[in-house]
Amino acid sequence: MTIVDLDQVKEQRAAPDADCLLRNSKGQRMGVFGFEYRMGDQTFVFQLDALDYEDAEKRLAAICQGVTFLGQLHRTGNY
Repeated sequence: MTIVDLDQVKEQRAAPDADCLLRNSKGQRMGVFGFEYRMGDQTFVFQLDALDYEDAEKRLAAICQGVTFLGQLHRTGNY
C-alpha cells in the first residue's frame, strides 16, 4: 500500500488515479482514499471509496458526526 500526502497533491488533480478506480452499483467511477488516525501511541489507517477528493472529505465529515458499530466483518475468497 502506498500512502499519498493529500496536501501535496490536492491542487494537482481533482480525481483519483485512473488505474486505481472501482465502480459502484450505479456504475460511477470511485477511487480508494486512505485516512490515518492515532490511538494512544499507535497509528492506524483505513480506507473509503469515494467519487473524488471532495467526496472523500464529505464522507469523513459524516463519519465524524456519528458512526454505528456493526460488528466484525468476515471476508471470503482471496484477498
